[in-house]
Amino acid sequence: MQFSKTTDPKKIGTYISVELYHCLKQNYQENFPTLLEQVFIQKALITDLLEKSDEITGIRFMYGLKDLKNPNSLTVFLIPCTSLTSQFFQTQALLSQYGYFDQSGNKHTLPALAEMLHQYVKYIDQFDGSLPYREIIRGNYYGKDALNDLLSQEDCSGLIFHFGAEGQKIAPILQPIQGKEELDIYMDYSSLCPPFCNDPILKQSTELMDRGLPCPFWCPDWSFDSDEQVQGRSIQHFLSSFKAFRDADLLNYNGGGIVYEMYYFITPIIVKLQSSLPSAEGLEELYSNYAIPFQELIRTHKKQEAVELLRSLLDQFVLDYHAAYLE
Repeated sequence: MQFSKTTDPKKIGTYISVELYHCLKQNYQENFPTLLEQVFIQKALITDLLEKSDEITGIRFMYGLKDLKNPNSLTVFLIPCTSLTSQFFQTQALLSQYGYFDQSGNKHTLPALAEMLHQYVKYIDQFDGSLPYREIIRGNYYGKDALNDLLSQEDCSGLIFHFGAEGQKIAPILQPIQGKEELDIYMDYSSLCPPFCNDPILKQSTELMDRGLPCPFWCPDWSFDSDEQVQGRSIQHFLSSFKAFRDADLLNYNGGGIVYEMYYFITPIIVKLQSSLPSAEGLEELYSNYAIPFQELIRTHKKQEAVELLRSLLDQFVLDYHAAYLE
């Protein structure tokens, strides 16, 4: 089966020529000479994950460093995703209370994964400081149908996840293994994360901040005098102030890198799930318990406490919105 550009998230991923494979590999070696070049992933690890639910549309392979000083500690995480939007290529990571598999089948909690993502992004930033922190590629998504087709080769035992690159952008190549032989079959054209793991609505506060607009344009007033004012807000509005703080200050504080990546990972699916509920459901409690106290901490310059409050919000989101079938 040949896959090409598509709006179907299950079909993202395209077979490529051996010439393009070598080109992407060479680019990676030139741009990231110290990093690990490939990992092996067993077929069963991928297929078992894809079969857990019909809601799963594919897997986002995300990258972390277990040890910031050891580039060979590069780790690939398998993140099951769904698609709750009509946006081209847009997917959301499913939330799990008990963690996510790496390429060897070991499970890591979301905070542990977030710490390794943060270390990976910091490491990549050394090679090209032109990109803002938030725009550095953290992962690549392949659709369920594309992955199953690749793994359907006779006697396939798994795949080699080759790291490739187009310039400074990671462009992995998947190569199936038949027994102990490497087949001359290659797949690329994944969906990049970012930008296709973000919710477009969540970009607004950062875009305003980048244009130099001061408060209250990018950090709304969370003071409410009545329930009606709360009901007039949305989950997007609730999250926008946290996002502005994330991009402006969060990395400067203890534990901020972990919270940053957790926010990045969690909020896109929260927006989609919360937006499907009646407009006021749960929002009043969120504003009262998190948004208003958060604003007060920022106002009184207690930003380390604000980091901890944001972390507690993200932990609560995972408890409330986790996909039970992943446990």
